[in-house]
Amino acid sequence: MPYIFPEDDEEGRCKTLGFTWRCKTSDVKSAPMGKAVCDQDLGVKPGISNRVYFINIGKGTIFHICDDRGCDLSAASPETISGVDKRYNGWILDYDRPEIEKRFIGYL
Repeated sequence: MPYIFPEDDEEGRCKTLGFTWRCKTSDVKSAPMGKAVCDQDLGVKPGISNRVYFINIGKGTIFHICDDRGCDLSAASPETISGVDKRYNGWILDYDRPEIEKRFIGYL
């Protein structure tokens, strides 16, 4: 797979590796893993400097913690995550709000 940060790899020696495993929600220590992703930018150990995605095939959702500033939640259909959107509406960034509200018309 090509390196996901080509601007950091002028010599073209880096590659992106992907790892997946099928597991139950109870098998994953998501809170410590999420904290480690956020801590990486702050220089706190342990930290995870890689991209981490939590994919729920049954619900059709993808959760990605970007860094200590935020996360992305995607779903196959708006109704799947409309409750999350209502509960955490105050967390939505103002510049993202118009697009999100447009996608959730009828679900908010």
